[in-house]
Amino acid sequence: MTPLFISLTISCLPLATINKLNGVQYDWKDPNNDDHEIGLIAQDVEKVVPEVVRTLANTNYKGVEYQKLTAILIEAVKELSKDK
Repeated sequence: MTPLFISLTISCLPLATINKLNGVQYDWKDPNNDDHEIGLIAQDVEKVVPEVVRTLANTNYKGVEYQKLTAILIEAVKELSKDK
């Protein structure tokens, strides 16, 4: 296990962490990008799980490294499975 994973599982409940996140649909305010997106707002995620947010190079934009949420999601599913 990585130190990050150990820290997360000790310091918070995975399901409670996931419940603090909100999936959204959004459009970029960039004239070069008119994509309609589905995801998470990085600034909101940063308040809950700052380890999964990064600032994009040479910009003020933040992005979510979704792959890093996998460990929390796995533990949240396990937590739900125990409740049955």
